[in-house]
Amino acid sequence: MLDAEANGPGRTRGRPNPNQRTRCSRRKPRAHVSSARPSPPGRATRLATTPKLAATCAMESNCQNVGSSGGSSATGAFQMISSTYNADIKGAVAYDPSIAGTIVSGSAGEMDPGTEAYAAAYELRQDALSLQQNDGISDPTVLQTRAVYQFGGNVGLDVANAPDSANIAQLTQLSAASLAANGLNSSSTVGQWRQTIINKLGSATASQSILQQ
Repeated sequence: MLDAEANGPGRTRGRPNPNQRTRCSRRKPRAHVSSARPSPPGRATRLATTPKLAATCAMESNCQNVGSSGGSSATGAFQMISSTYNADIKGAVAYDPSIAGTIVSGSAGEMDPGTEAYAAAYELRQDALSLQQNDGISDPTVLQTRAVYQFGGNVGLDVANAPDSANIAQLTQLSAASLAANGLNSSSTVGQWRQTIINKLGSATASQSILQQ
């Protein structure tokens, strides 16, 4: 969801509570670690189906398993910082205990595409549930959920529910540098941001439900 560049925005927030997230995303040069595309394990589809995970890694890293760089600690195909990853992988295991024996434990899991996919799938589910509970969106789409995954907490909820004409800089309060890192500027609208996501993923993928399997 998000921007038309090959490399999507990184992640800079933790996720203890869907209403207390403080991350805003920013794109940055990344040290290339591996070109292998992540192959989320089959059970990850209990949380989010593989096409929806693929859409997220496409936006975050062009599905490249990359290390942190440019002053951010976000890593992996889904560009998660350690606090976010740790919270989400614990949540994923609690949601589906059967995956416990299939994941890479410890910090190494952040750079294992299959393991990080479980964490990202849980994050997407939580973000979609937050949209249901706080924005009244009954069936959040990939496009709507991307706003929360990219911009975090309350800001993401505002972007997801905003009209196309809304100024995204005013909504997100991002600095000029952060806007530029996400392919945006002070005059960019929410509609323009949404269109970059659709251009990247295609309208069919962008309109898919996150919660429906």
